[in-house]
Amino acid sequence: MLLYFAWLLVLMQCSSTPALGRLKDDVPVEVNQPTRKTKDAYVTLLYGGFLLGARVLGQSLRDTGTEKDFIALCTETVSEETKDVLKADGWMIRNINSIQNPYKDSSTRGKYFFGVYSKLYVWNMTDYERIVYLDSDTLVLSNIDHMFDCGTFCAAHRHSDLFNTGVLVVEPSSAIFKDMVKKIDLLPSYGHDDQGFLNVYFKDLVYATLFNWSNTSRQHQPMRLPAGLNADIGMYYRLKSWKIPPDELRVIHYTLGPLKPWIWWSSWLFDLDQLWIDVRLELPDNYNGLFHLIFWAPYPLGILLIISMNLVRQWPSNKLAARILKILAFLNNKFSYFIPLSFLFLSYYLAFQCIVPTTMIPSQAEYVFWLWSNFFLVTFLGFYCYFCRIIISTKHNDLYQIPCNVWNVRKFWWTLLLYFVFVSSYVLLKVIPPVVSPLSNRLVVVILLLGIHIVVSHICGQYAVGIWTRPFPLHHL
Repeated sequence: MLLYFAWLLVLMQCSSTPALGRLKDDVPVEVNQPTRKTKDAYVTLLYGGFLLGARVLGQSLRDTGTEKDFIALCTETVSEETKDVLKADGWMIRNINSIQNPYKDSSTRGKYFFGVYSKLYVWNMTDYERIVYLDSDTLVLSNIDHMFDCGTFCAAHRHSDLFNTGVLVVEPSSAIFKDMVKKIDLLPSYGHDDQGFLNVYFKDLVYATLFNWSNTSRQHQPMRLPAGLNADIGMYYRLKSWKIPPDELRVIHYTLGPLKPWIWWSSWLFDLDQLWIDVRLELPDNYNGLFHLIFWAPYPLGILLIISMNLVRQWPSNKLAARILKILAFLNNKFSYFIPLSFLFLSYYLAFQCIVPTTMIPSQAEYVFWLWSNFFLVTFLGFYCYFCRIIISTKHNDLYQIPCNVWNVRKFWWTLLLYFVFVSSYVLLKVIPPVVSPLSNRLVVVILLLGIHIVVSHICGQYAVGIWTRPFPLHHL
């Protein structure tokens, strides 16, 4: 048992995410500026756990054939290991000290976006003529080098007269940067983030000219970006399709709050995540080693469980065994559905929360999730049934003849058939194309999968607690 829990602890540690470092209140300065190679650059910001998003963004830019510089602005909360990974991917690292969010101590949103004001550093990158800033949750579909010809400040308005700051074109100016830093505590922000601040600072952008795709000369005034250069997936799912011409769809912005495409289970709900995943698969390392470690782990764990169950021959106390037996009998008589369903939900929770890494590739994560949830379920039910048999056989021999349905051969094959139906349904539902809308179809798939799993697990649970289905003389206890 000690080996079992030690192995489980190792897996939980492998699947955990690193904690964020502590913010500093230093004066904003840039340090360790890399040597530029081109006059323009693509820039992204990292101040938390968005490494995978930045890597996929960089890969999508490389796929377009651009030769511009890639700059990653990294605050002091970004680890050296993260920077090394970005460097290996071709990013040039520019270390910066965080610009504190003035709302970080007064609102939940301000605390969550604690380092987002550091985005203002793009105006201080005066060694470049133009900057195209891209949030790390964006994906570039085709070459966008023509964006550098947009004006001195460009952003896309969406849903209203407010613009989104996930995609920006900036002409750096140290004077504007210094003025912004002075006004951070003076100008309000409706969202307690950089977007609200910049919408107040550039409040007249709504009246600016729309950037023309066919433009061939560099503009020198603020302009509005077309929707295709910052396509919001929230609008896609709201309208059930893109209302943007396909040849103008260049940048997708995954804006649905915490449901980012690097979260493995979000692909069950959002089909556009597959575009992001396809680019991710081009990266050199994709959890393959960790996948094999976690995927094969239940087999040695199962062997350890069998050994531990064989070592447990009897309980040290007749009184303890009698009390536990009474409790189990009471639970089954009063809450016949409670035991199997509680085991099921606990199995789901442990597999979801403790085993599967959040950023694992969905195709791998799904196998790991279903494998481990079934492993936990069988473990809990097996220990429960085996525990009952040990008590009865060692302490209450007169109860030993009560039939235990979990060992019924016919019902075993029936359970096996149901599991085959579950697996077949899972495979079938995964290959069905969207018939109504991408979101609704995937929701139906998830609901059906969970429903089938609950039914199968409940039947297995009923077999396991079948030992209590017939009355037995509690007065012996």
